[in-house]
Amino acid sequence: LPHLNDHIKSNKGLIGYSDASWHKCDELGYDMFGYCIFMYGGLISFAAKRLKVIALSSAEAEYAAASYTSKEVMFVRNVCDSLGIKLNGPTVLAVDNEAAIKIADNRGVTARNKHFQDAVHYIRHVIDFNYIRLAFVRTNNQRADGFTKPLAKPQFREWCKYLING
Repeated sequence: LPHLNDHIKSNKGLIGYSDASWHKCDELGYDMFGYCIFMYGGLISFAAKRLKVIALSSAEAEYAAASYTSKEVMFVRNVCDSLGIKLNGPTVLAVDNEAAIKIADNRGVTARNKHFQDAVHYIRHVIDFNYIRLAFVRTNNQRADGFTKPLAKPQFREWCKYLING
């Protein structure tokens, strides 16, 4: 995210990545999502979880993943505030689905989102209050990718190296 590098640096390197799998359900029929959050160049929080919504599109799955991830980002921001670490503006949350970003940024009900559960609209709240800013990241730069799907050996090694070295 070269165009946001200065903003991320001014926020102590705080950046989150969220990713979802869609149509790659686990044994219980749920899609997976994962996130990783970096600060000061190091990994400070990560998870791979079941997406507790039945997503009808990849955009809905990515939107729900970003919404759940934003709750963890808000927790990190609150810890920073408690520790006296000053953050400047919203935290960047990288998502690799442009439709999900548009859904989050556009208020109101549309044909694309009228069936979404209210629980996944938390992301709109934190965007409205300027705590989080969604940014598009290409799949090959999606640092949460390995939490949602198996990667080929070269991609897996590159992903691990990035998680360890920031």
